[in-house]
Amino acid sequence: MHFLLLFYLSLVLSIASASPIDSELHPKNEIEKVTLQLKWFHQFQFAGYYAAQEKGFYREVGLDVNFIERSSEINVVKQVVSGVAQYGIEDSGLLVPYANGEPIKAFAAIFQHSPFIFASKQSSGIVSPYEMVGKRIMFDSVNGVGADEVPLRALFAEYGITADKYTHIKPSFNNTDLIQDKVDVMSGYITNLPYFFEQQGIKINIINPLNYGIDFYGDLLFTSEQELQHHPGRAQRFRKASLKGWQYALDHPEEIIQLIHNKYHAKPSLDLLRYEAKQVKKLILTDSIPLGEIKPARLKQVANIHAQLKLAPRLSNTAIDSFVTIQRTEIQLTKEEQLWLQEHLKLRFSANSNQLPYEAFDENSHYTGIVAEYLKLIAKRLGIVVDAIPSNTKIELTELARQGKVDFISDPVGSTLKDEMLYTQPFHSSPFVIVMHKDEPFVENISQITHKKITLIKGRSYANKILKEFPDLNVHWVDSIEEGLTAVSTSEADAFIACLTRSIYKI
Repeated sequence: MHFLLLFYLSLVLSIASASPIDSELHPKNEIEKVTLQLKWFHQFQFAGYYAAQEKGFYREVGLDVNFIERSSEINVVKQVVSGVAQYGIEDSGLLVPYANGEPIKAFAAIFQHSPFIFASKQSSGIVSPYEMVGKRIMFDSVNGVGADEVPLRALFAEYGITADKYTHIKPSFNNTDLIQDKVDVMSGYITNLPYFFEQQGIKINIINPLNYGIDFYGDLLFTSEQELQHHPGRAQRFRKASLKGWQYALDHPEEIIQLIHNKYHAKPSLDLLRYEAKQVKKLILTDSIPLGEIKPARLKQVANIHAQLKLAPRLSNTAIDSFVTIQRTEIQLTKEEQLWLQEHLKLRFSANSNQLPYEAFDENSHYTGIVAEYLKLIAKRLGIVVDAIPSNTKIELTELARQGKVDFISDPVGSTLKDEMLYTQPFHSSPFVIVMHKDEPFVENISQITHKKITLIKGRSYANKILKEFPDLNVHWVDSIEEGLTAVSTSEADAFIACLTRSIYKI
């Protein structure tokens, strides 16, 4: 479910990421050479940077970028701190060297989810962490500087699987070890490991920490404190051009795949690069999250896990906030919009009166909830007053907007007002999930439970989409989330599909 604010006809607001020195003047004829240290070999994982170089985006901001591939002798953090490279790419494990004193700063998250997964052969019956007890598991368990595979170790910690409960196998970087039964489980990237086994005709199970609530950032763009001090503004320009490159790569994947294959002589085949491109797009989530967004709140959860695993000292909230740099959220307005707001300092707004945790009006008619918090920030930064008016039904909310009695409303993506109102970008995103009784085994998708009785909410657009893909489902219809959850808890139905945020709130 994507929640956004809809602004009636004459008003458009957008939240944009802006750097403090975006407006700095840079001589067009002065080109600075900088180096980006990659975390692996040339592949689509770094497509945005290649695109930024090839399409001239770096040159537009006065930069010429050199790329260095990863090797077994290279430590990415050391490369950046020493000045061999000005910028580097690593995952959330960056918090480990940072907590241990390395002078580094992160300024963009490209992958919103970590690509690390476990894989086992389907014939093994290993489908979750529970079946991994007593098995031979190949992954990097060393407390290294990068701590790359921490999401996998966190998965073990979450389920009480200590080192004495499995046999650790040091990575050989040879996927055939799983095929030849030299190991029972191996780690890898979801962007390419499944493709290898698919080509070999081997069916595998994917055990993804994300499916168990362990959500780390993937590739983070970072720099050194020295770079920020000695070259103020350059990191901002590098970030801006890199994100523009990433957007181009996502919009023109085949062009950049050919570039990676022909100019950078990437080892993966063209077909593997195409597979990787599709998986990378899923990890970046540009449809719901601003490209490059990095939130200290998510890093705080990662830092706590690092401390629990004794990888690094515990970081304070202030230290984590300091780790994230060159990111400031501002409201960007045209002159026309600014003039309009000068004449409309008090705006009328309406929202659902009872839809927590998103929004509601309490007994004192105070607007509260997730959307309300966003609205407070917008009003504060615009310097306006918002008069919030409750609507008891969707019909009432719609009519207030159509009759011009309110200036803007909040509503989910996919509203019937799409042709009548102007949309902002989504402010909040929540997936639809499968809710089952706690005693039932974990499932990853609807195709695994098509033979069961599935609960859906009447009149919701998501239900129509599900039935379009699975027309033969045995559906148990309900009128609300409460009814759906009750149906599952009392075994009246086997599963309930609904919005994660609202379901968790109701549970």
